[in-house]
Amino acid sequence: MRRVLLVVNPVATRTREPIERRVVAVMEEAGCQVEVVRTNGPEHTAEAAKAGAQDSADVVAVYGGDGTIMKAVGGIIDHDVPIGLIPGGTGNVLAGNLRLPKDPVEAARIVATGSPRFIDLGEMKQGDLVQYFSVACGSGFDADVMMHTSTEAKRKYGVLAYLARAFRLVSQIRPVRYDITIDGTKHEIDAVSVVVANCGEFIPGWAQLGPNISFDDGELDILTFYAEGVLESLRVGLKLFLKKHDVDKVRQFKGREVMLEAKPDRPAQVDGDSSGFTPLEVKVLPKRLAVMMP
Repeated sequence: MRRVLLVVNPVATRTREPIERRVVAVMEEAGCQVEVVRTNGPEHTAEAAKAGAQDSADVVAVYGGDGTIMKAVGGIIDHDVPIGLIPGGTGNVLAGNLRLPKDPVEAARIVATGSPRFIDLGEMKQGDLVQYFSVACGSGFDADVMMHTSTEAKRKYGVLAYLARAFRLVSQIRPVRYDITIDGTKHEIDAVSVVVANCGEFIPGWAQLGPNISFDDGELDILTFYAEGVLESLRVGLKLFLKKHDVDKVRQFKGREVMLEAKPDRPAQVDGDSSGFTPLEVKVLPKRLAVMMP
């Protein structure tokens, strides 16, 4: 019998108690023993996941968004336990990149009957704070948008809340100087955003960060975006949706270890959650995260 710890973020944008009950029922019908923990914050999420791993859970499943998933990963990182993804957040970007079902009930069936696949994991340090990411971390305009988008707006409007905030802030876009050290080589680049990516799509099926980005190649992709003014910013953003990248405005590097500094310090984000300011110290942990897949 597969033992599943289901960690639920009750304030995530798409988590609902009736759906939660159906998720549990589907896993139990498949023969799983399910324990549910409804969390009250990021620290509780990590603690609950860690306790489940220590209590011999076969899978730690997360019904929430990408940020909740990574908090749970922080709790199980030192344990040989796979994670199950049940989309309940605003973007659900990791699940989308892995082409897992958007429907939480269908995703629950994969948790109950699937098998683990190993993907790369990113580690981001800010001083003594260590966080993990499966999709991307970085600094700049995107982090500024995330910092200023409320939980209430995300719950009500989903991804549109980010887009609405971006349009409000686009007139404030100004490039700043970033010092980016990749595997020991330093680059000085003016940019409005710098993204350190593990996955290629930031809106799965719609918008691509860059070509040839893989979540299991043992490397991270570092992308810098340059724009001045509203029109140029909108043009660069539109090309991301069209998957026609402007080589004059977007630069792409690959590496395993990245040091990211800005002058002045700029907002930071990790898997869609606001996370203070630069500097950031980032590295890849190859094939470190096991995810339940069909």
